[in-house]
Amino acid sequence: MVALAQERHRRQNFPWHQVVFLRYKWLTFPLLSISNGPPQNDSKTIRASMENNWNHITNSLGTNLLQMPSKVKHVPSGNSFTTDTRKISTNQWFVPLKGITHNGHKFLAKFLKDKPEDGALCEQEFLHMVPETLHPRLLVVKDSLKAYQQLAHGWRQKFSSLELVALTGSVGKTTCKQMLGQILKQHESHATLPFAGNFNNEIGVPQTLLTLNSKHKFAVLELGARNIGHIETLVQMVDPTIKMCLNVGSAHIGEFKSLDNTYKAKLEIFTQSPRTHSHICFHDDKKLLFGAKKEKIKLLSFGTNRDADVKLIKIQRHKDKSSRIHVLALGNTLEIRLPSAHEGLTMNALAAVAAAKSLNINNKSICQGLENFENEQGRYQLHHTKSLSIIDDTYNSSPESASAGLKSFAEDYKGEKKVVILGDMLELGTNTQEEHEKLGEICATEVRPELLISIGKDSIFTTNAAKNLETKGMETLHFPNCESFLKEKFRLDSFGSILYIKGSRGIHLEKIVESLLHQDQ
Repeated sequence: MVALAQERHRRQNFPWHQVVFLRYKWLTFPLLSISNGPPQNDSKTIRASMENNWNHITNSLGTNLLQMPSKVKHVPSGNSFTTDTRKISTNQWFVPLKGITHNGHKFLAKFLKDKPEDGALCEQEFLHMVPETLHPRLLVVKDSLKAYQQLAHGWRQKFSSLELVALTGSVGKTTCKQMLGQILKQHESHATLPFAGNFNNEIGVPQTLLTLNSKHKFAVLELGARNIGHIETLVQMVDPTIKMCLNVGSAHIGEFKSLDNTYKAKLEIFTQSPRTHSHICFHDDKKLLFGAKKEKIKLLSFGTNRDADVKLIKIQRHKDKSSRIHVLALGNTLEIRLPSAHEGLTMNALAAVAAAKSLNINNKSICQGLENFENEQGRYQLHHTKSLSIIDDTYNSSPESASAGLKSFAEDYKGEKKVVILGDMLELGTNTQEEHEKLGEICATEVRPELLISIGKDSIFTTNAAKNLETKGMETLHFPNCESFLKEKFRLDSFGSILYIKGSRGIHLEKIVESLLHQDQ
């Protein structure tokens, strides 16, 4: 009688009436593995799996949840949510997000009609946009973006043994992530969460987390920010075991308003979280190092400073423009080949070594993994045409990355006739003129190209600064945009044999690279 009463109580308190069961002989849900044929008791297994999934949903959403769906055939598991109806697959739930210029809720009704077996989230204030007949398939919440992040956090908690590296910095996040990914792939193939692109914001990070599964032993996520508080929110969501800050610079300073605010934002990476066992910081930046130490955490540092735990000892440049770096890492000497001697690439490699050491990866895997790394498109990538070599650095630009790129270009191609094309560096706020002028000075005094071309509204300051130094033999040109430059059909090879091209993504200098490569076909 007692057992019967307990069972009745359990059934009464769980909203079984809100679930329509599938009439299949067996089902496999991600949270309950059933891979060897039908279970002995179909209904019990299905109910247990559904209850487990609904508990995951309700526990993750907490007070953000306002109403459960009552007519759905597929209970959403951790990795079955998507924010894009164009890329949706079977048994996925749609999470509509609202932004400044769009609102995903306007696609809800069509999605529910096109996918009669699936459900979706919906913010309460937009419930009126969905016909009442479809309401039983909605998971109603106060805030859909917050719900998406909560679901991702809840899903991440299911993988307690996962080593998750979270990294931030003003520049180099994606490159460092790719480098560490190559090391982990070398260490144990197929054990790392795959990644592509730079899904580093409040939408991209949960999207990545929700692709985790039990096969993954490692994950590397980059955390971006455009204001104070953003990184802290992301850290709490991903609950990393290793945290890294690569650097702090002027990128997005127009958003942060000051460099001090940028430091505050990046230092949020070291916010206390329960799973973290390692903190990694750039030693050469004293302000960053001091800020990290104030958090009273155990730090592992990297850089060129002799007191760094992972430090650069020597760098050798090769004729093919690759480099070999000698690194002392926690008492171990490593020799690592890199595709270029770019300063930023070298520092990213040191950071990746520090993270790998924190994960107890062996030296052989570290060296081989980094040697397997190749620059991605638009990141100091070398192309050759019949008459011109091109260093394509058009992925993005900031004062620090542009300065490092120009200096590496000058060092790599000493004695050669050079051409430089620089586009605007965006989001610099009141520092815009000063930072563009600095690049002009570097071009005039260190690079000394035969031709310097600036493209965009603000880069006129770059060519003007270079002209003011009256460098002999250097011509300067300015164009308001890429299209105006391309119309001129310049023969850049008449000025030099090697081109360096860099600018912010919004200037679209990749169009020039594509045009030059196309001319050679």
